[in-house]
Amino acid sequence: MYELMKPTPYLGTFPYPLISWKGQTLKQITSSIQANGQVNKSLKLSSRSLMMPAPLKLYRREIAANISISKCTDRLSSSIDVFNQPGGSIINSNATKQNGLVNTLDDTFPKNNCERPGTCLPFLSAGENAKRRVRSSGMIKRKFNISKNNDTYYTDAKQYLISRNRTFDQNQYNFIRQGDSSAIPGSAPASANVYSPNGLSHCAGYTIDGPVSFQYKWINGTAYTVTLTSGNYRVEDVNAVLQKTMAANNHYFVSRSSQISVFLLSIGYNDSTNKVELRVYPASTTLYPSSSYNLPFGATWTNPLVGTLPQFIVQSNLFQQAIGFSAGTYPTTQPGTTAQLFVSSVKPLLNPSYVKLYYKPSNPNFASQGGVSSAEVTLRAKYNAIQGTAGSIRASYGNAVADAMAYSSNSETYTKKDKVGFPLPSYPKFTTNGQQRNCSDSSIRG
Repeated sequence: MYELMKPTPYLGTFPYPLISWKGQTLKQITSSIQANGQVNKSLKLSSRSLMMPAPLKLYRREIAANISISKCTDRLSSSIDVFNQPGGSIINSNATKQNGLVNTLDDTFPKNNCERPGTCLPFLSAGENAKRRVRSSGMIKRKFNISKNNDTYYTDAKQYLISRNRTFDQNQYNFIRQGDSSAIPGSAPASANVYSPNGLSHCAGYTIDGPVSFQYKWINGTAYTVTLTSGNYRVEDVNAVLQKTMAANNHYFVSRSSQISVFLLSIGYNDSTNKVELRVYPASTTLYPSSSYNLPFGATWTNPLVGTLPQFIVQSNLFQQAIGFSAGTYPTTQPGTTAQLFVSSVKPLLNPSYVKLYYKPSNPNFASQGGVSSAEVTLRAKYNAIQGTAGSIRASYGNAVADAMAYSSNSETYTKKDKVGFPLPSYPKFTTNGQQRNCSDSSIRG
């Protein structure tokens, strides 16, 4: 009421502009009740129509445009039910003869042209978008922006965090990438360790358009070529190509105990300095004795008596930009008994294939941030008891028995003591004639 009585500069006028309650309207032709008359016999009827019964002489509704009405009668009245029933009215704004009651129909067509078929671009059409969702079962094709390590489109914040490996669940697991693996995560010795989260990483790679090569010189003094074909590479990919080439040339040692291949050359990435590292390890009969290591089958080289280092040979091509090293030989000489580490002088174009995570939970014993439930404490106490018992018998019965006691799920696990039995203690006994015998006390059990 206050709004309606606001003072206005125009005396006697409504303070607000009038807004028509009707939008765009269309004219309609209504119907009326008319009686059927005699059939016009002057019309030429077909033989088929002659045999058909004539229309009944009764009242029925006719379109008002087809009759001539000079005045308004009660037969022209129409109700809402008649107006809404099929045939009760016809929309025709261009009719030359518009008899009957005057009616209008609101234009219910939307003002947005994209909701009218064929009037807008497909990607703006709500109908086309609905068809696309139905055809794809609601799935959105994932597209990645590898330069930012994430997707280019997300439907909610959860998808965004998962793509960036930043959710709490993804960071509950520690996969060590650099540092001391024996240190407990979250403790002081593990402060410099670098881990990766439990998720997929879409890190940017270095694209090589054409074949690029570098060389390495083996301990026999011969240089061999490593070729990188066209593709997208990361540090781990280049190191895999290097060691694959070395394996094809039989340039590695094989451990007798674990049957693991030991390579003397590797390419890594330092997350602390963001630099590429070339790692070179020496070889000799002292470092790799024949009692512990074998040469691969088909090897044509021999293990040197004195310490000898293999070498990286970086050539003047795109590879030196990828790893951040200038052209040269690393190390410059082959004789040596200590491992060599070379760090790139400029920022390399190669990146690792994982997202860095500094895993430092406040409760490292349970790998959790904060306190845990009493059930987890009880489970941890049982686990520590099992591991402690297994460790106590490791020195006496070996690793196999300790592992069986600690990790076996079989309730019938037995040790050497169960298999051989516990020897009963014996003591000397002298007979009446002076003979000595060793007797066992059967009352003593182990």
